[in-house]
Amino acid sequence: MKKRICIVLLAALLFSGCEKTMSVLYGVRNIDKFEQERCDDFAASVVRESISLSALVSDSLQFVAYWNLFADTLWKRTAVQPVQILYFMGDTLVSYHVNCYAKGGMASLDWNTDNRFGQFPPQSAVPLTTLQLSFPQIAELYGVEAKKDLKIVVFWTNMLAKISKSAVNAALDNVEKHGQNKKCEVFIINTDKFFINAQEK
Repeated sequence: MKKRICIVLLAALLFSGCEKTMSVLYGVRNIDKFEQERCDDFAASVVRESISLSALVSDSLQFVAYWNLFADTLWKRTAVQPVQILYFMGDTLVSYHVNCYAKGGMASLDWNTDNRFGQFPPQSAVPLTTLQLSFPQIAELYGVEAKKDLKIVVFWTNMLAKISKSAVNAALDNVEKHGQNKKCEVFIINTDKFFINAQEK
């Protein structure tokens, strides 16, 4: 049976003292300290020469501030997911994907569920009519300045390194497949500090 990863399961694995082997089985790495080298290695592993990519690290307060940009309770549950892909055209969010909305298991997800990534930008995994989120809000939080009209933001964590890498690669493959290499820029934002802080509380 195909499953979807939700924060409830992640919380059960990471915050309730489950056996380490269970975490390994489901592809979850328990992170108890921030390691810049791991973030650097991850960024180096996904870089493509023809696509502008910037790697950032979010502190815990920044990610909480991002979460607070989502006013609705349901959206807040989505915004705290470990792996997220957001596409912006100009300032407007036009496509949104999180781990919960992709089919697969804990160790592997199909971001192209229902052929969403068969077009550019991909078909959003959820309707965006009630979500008021713009790129300038994220840019202000993380101090970034975009030079191109098309922007992709990927939130990722070493807690789910394999799934995180598959998310970044899905976005980059989508860019290359549709010849948007020179027209967009990608920001990958690591959120390890937030999840480490969450475990400590």
